[in-house]
Amino acid sequence: YPDGETKVSQWQSVGKVRFASFNLGQFDHQTVAREGLTAEVYLPAARDSANPLPSETVNTSFADPPAPSYAAAAQLIGEEVWSAMRFMTSAFGKLQSSSLKVSPTPGPLAQNLSGHLFIPVPVFKSYSAAPGQPEAVGSGASFQREEAIAHEAAHEWWGNALRPATYHDEWIMEGLANYSAVLYLRNAGKAELADQALSRFRRDVSELEAEKSAQASPLWWGYRLQALYGGSVWRRLTYQKGALVFAALNDTIGDAKFGAFLKRLFADYQSKPVSTGDLQKLLGEYMQDAR
Repeated sequence: YPDGETKVSQWQSVGKVRFASFNLGQFDHQTVAREGLTAEVYLPAARDSANPLPSETVNTSFADPPAPSYAAAAQLIGEEVWSAMRFMTSAFGKLQSSSLKVSPTPGPLAQNLSGHLFIPVPVFKSYSAAPGQPEAVGSGASFQREEAIAHEAAHEWWGNALRPATYHDEWIMEGLANYSAVLYLRNAGKAELADQALSRFRRDVSELEAEKSAQASPLWWGYRLQALYGGSVWRRLTYQKGALVFAALNDTIGDAKFGAFLKRLFADYQSKPVSTGDLQKLLGEYMQDAR
């Protein structure tokens, strides 16, 4: 509502949230709402055609795509987020909130802060190719964009609804988010992309062979891995090796038991901290008589 020259906006969360986040700017938005689930995607607002930016102020090498392209990209991203929500609700359990918001960030990293997905602008641009035209990015980047969106959507279950007990247990959230993205891609008929993801995870971890001490380091060390070996090694172990741990567990106990384990994990620890010890104890119930 207007307050003099100030515009005031208010939001109220459905329940308690770990993070309160916002994105400041002029935005349009696209909404995908079906089956009780809503994905709302915010995009840079169309520029006022009567007052365009002076051409000399625009760095053409980084110029934004025209607004219609952003609008089309937002619709595609909304469909992707909604599809991930639908699959994960069925696979893991129902969330307290039935909606996710998505907005662009100029930084290189994607994040999910309590139902607000920050997606890098290059991802928006990668979805902005006109119909019938080549995509704005290559096939490798095209895969990574889909994985990134599914990964961040999965954090609504693993990271927001469930939270790590300590820094030692962060690997559970990142490993599950990564592997959930793989499960989503397979369910969405993109098995080849899912297999490429797992192959990339294995390659990233195997490249640590030169750092044998790093490769053998416990995931439980958490951020101590970053202090010891640097951010790249920490990320490969926490995200990629973490996902491979859950892939191996899936292979060991089979899809049916693994799916039941994920639902039980979400049901038992929703809104509570979960530790690596808790995970091991629960897994023990499903490891008996593994296939």
